[in-house]
Amino acid sequence: MISYRQIVQFVVVISSVFLVACASSESTRNGPAIEIFPVSHALSLRVDKTSLESAKQELDIYLEEYADILVTQKIMVSWSGKDSKKLADFAVKSLLSMGVAPNYIDIKEISMDTTSYFDFEIKVVQYLVADKTCEQSKSQDYYLSDVGCFTENARWKSMVTPERMLSNFKQTQE
Repeated sequence: MISYRQIVQFVVVISSVFLVACASSESTRNGPAIEIFPVSHALSLRVDKTSLESAKQELDIYLEEYADILVTQKIMVSWSGKDSKKLADFAVKSLLSMGVAPNYIDIKEISMDTTSYFDFEIKVVQYLVADKTCEQSKSQDYYLSDVGCFTENARWKSMVTPERMLSNFKQTQE
């Protein structure tokens, strides 16, 4: 004969089997894959007395083109020779007037060897963020798709460059 205790154990086992069978089988999602990579922006010049003014003009163009990067990243200015030293001083003065913090400017004299053609260089390294490209979800592959990929990528982009997330905001208000 079956005891009361055996019946209770049987009911508990059957109930737990039914509960496990109804559980979601979705696998855990991975977080976003964010990659950071450096991009160098450099200007290298050969400077002498006759080309100092044209070198200053080229430097001004470089400073204007990369102004938004120069004020936020470390800058390396290297020079070799009297005329390139004048250009380096001009570069430092221009950077300071743009609002670059003095501790972000690294200036150093380099030795000019026969293999080097340039005697002045200004270089800034910008770190860019790249996220994973998401595939379009399909309804029949619900558990296999990377649902939430757009949301995670948008969240990372808004933290890294919040001004880009609202590019159309000004147009909608006007």
